[in-house]
Amino acid sequence: MQTVPIIVLLVLIAAAFALCGYLFITLKRDLHSLEKRRRTELDESRRRLDALGLELADLRKDIDALPEPAQGVAPQSALNLNRRTQALRMLRHGEASEQIATTLSLPRKEVELLVKVQRLLLDPSGDATS
Repeated sequence: MQTVPIIVLLVLIAAAFALCGYLFITLKRDLHSLEKRRRTELDESRRRLDALGLELADLRKDIDALPEPAQGVAPQSALNLNRRTQALRMLRHGEASEQIATTLSLPRKEVELLVKVQRLLLDPSGDATS
């Protein structure tokens, strides 16, 4: 009678070993497929990196082939706040827009525009075109 529980115990141990073997083989198969996928992705990444390196080298050649930018004088700033104040002060002293433009090294049209805007601000109902 004691042989039956021993046989059952041996069958259970054999089933446990079989299950462990199955899990081990399954795990190894999954690890192998993951390693294969990782290698494929790594190769793809290296291929893309090489392509980007070649593209970067081509862009550097294109940049080197560009002509050097002209080293010219930066355009003089037009009517900043300081010059605007000076122009309005000169205008109040009765100086002509041509003389203001010459004195402050400004375009004559900008000074004329400033004069018109100032006249509009002082007399909104009047005609600023004069």
